Amino acid sequence: MSSAAQGGGALLDESHWIDLALWLFGKPARVYGQVEKNSSLEIDSDDNVDALINYDDGKRISMHLDLYGRPHEKFIRFVGERGTLIWTVDPNRISVGEKAEQTWKHEDFSCDRNDMFMAVAREYLSVLQGQRPETCRLQDGLLVMEIVEAIRQSHAEGRTIYLE
Repeated sequence: MSSAAQGGGALLDESHWIDLALWLFGKPARVYGQVEKNSSLEIDSDDNVDALINYDDGKRISMHLDLYGRPHEKFIRFVGERGTLIWTVDPNRISVGEKAEQTWKHEDFSCDRNDMFMAVAREYLSVLQGQRPETCRLQDGLLVMEIVEAIRQSHAEGRTIYLE
């Protein structure tokens, strides 16, 4: 995680959030990003990423990834004209707000984190036996890396990167 030479840093270590955005909304039209080392952590990789991800239909994603925030919170907030939906990792909860005042409907979910890793292992074994993957395909991973590199390019050049 802390070694740039080994592919570490907030952008790559937290790229699962980019994968999730692509799964939910598809390939964006353009990205703008800042990839920086801001903290006093004794690492030689980036520890802070801020990215704006834009779609031709008007959807926008503002994504923040970091390695130093405490407590280390992970959440997604969807904001629309009819309300706000927030998914938090800890607690594993979806909260929905549909009114201007702070009234939320909450639904909690319970699952063991290891269930995710076991499901990945089962799918991997089924692919080895000739079955098609049900979830992440090679193309999905390549698209995540295309977005990662576009965010890096945006930071290096100080401009929005348009995707094909």
